[in-house]
Amino acid sequence: MNNVAEDGRTPIVDCDVHPLIKDIHALAPYFTEAWRQYFFSGALRSKSDNGFVYARARDRYPHPNTTFRRDALPPQGGPAGSDPAFTVTNHIEPFGITTALLLPQEPYGVVRFGNSQAAAAFERANNEYLIDTWLSYDKRYALAITVSDHDPKSAAADIRRLGSKPGVIGVQVLINRNMLGSTVFDPIYDAASEMELAIVSHQSGSEGCYAYSQVPAGGTPRFYGERHAVLPQIGAANVTDMVMSGAMFGIPGLEKMLLFSSDYPHYDTDSPSIILKKIPTLMKDSVCYQNALEAFGPKVFRH
Repeated sequence: MNNVAEDGRTPIVDCDVHPLIKDIHALAPYFTEAWRQYFFSGALRSKSDNGFVYARARDRYPHPNTTFRRDALPPQGGPAGSDPAFTVTNHIEPFGITTALLLPQEPYGVVRFGNSQAAAAFERANNEYLIDTWLSYDKRYALAITVSDHDPKSAAADIRRLGSKPGVIGVQVLINRNMLGSTVFDPIYDAASEMELAIVSHQSGSEGCYAYSQVPAGGTPRFYGERHAVLPQIGAANVTDMVMSGAMFGIPGLEKMLLFSSDYPHYDTDSPSIILKKIPTLMKDSVCYQNALEAFGPKVFRH
């Protein structure tokens, strides 16, 4: 793709857009009857105050306001990031986003699940829902299907089953108990490599919340702002683990890339109109789209 789009602007690939579902019942068509009974029994809340369809240890780090932008709330109702049409008008079109990579947020809660089959069922349903409702809505949407280390073989099977769907360009691997360089992830990495899908990772929000979750250097933070500031340590530690364990070199084409990430619709969104102006001219094309094109291949652009 040329460095100038048809409208004369530099293409922008936003690699951090978080879609949500309105409530757990949106996933009903993607569950078997047994899993519908399991998830709809009330054990899993249909939604929380912030709209997320799971419960995690939020009260450990109470946010002073909300975790999402109030202007990102869809006029028709539902949590921020739950309406593909409104996300287009609220984020994609105003900033000229060429591709918005969806990193599903609901699955971030499954890292706390003790039931590996339930975790796999939830991730599978959420992936299929987003393929049907978001990727089919607008070709500017792309998806990193989400898997975790609860059941690596099941995750690998889902990657091979869904990896060729139009718009699926990556695999989002959730950070849980195991560091990303662990051989536990080998079936996942092998499947992603076979399907030519990039590996993507993002903090789940459970870091430092549970006895088994990874924590920043120095121990568990005491305050929300403190935790928010040190969370990147966990990502850096996992990248280091992948390098030192050899995982980074054992997977063909795997390398670390600097990508533009807005974090929409969260309150700390990096607005493209502001942040991209701060990028040095010599780096701007790389950050805006060239690194993404190298990481995900030409399928990052569907139009």
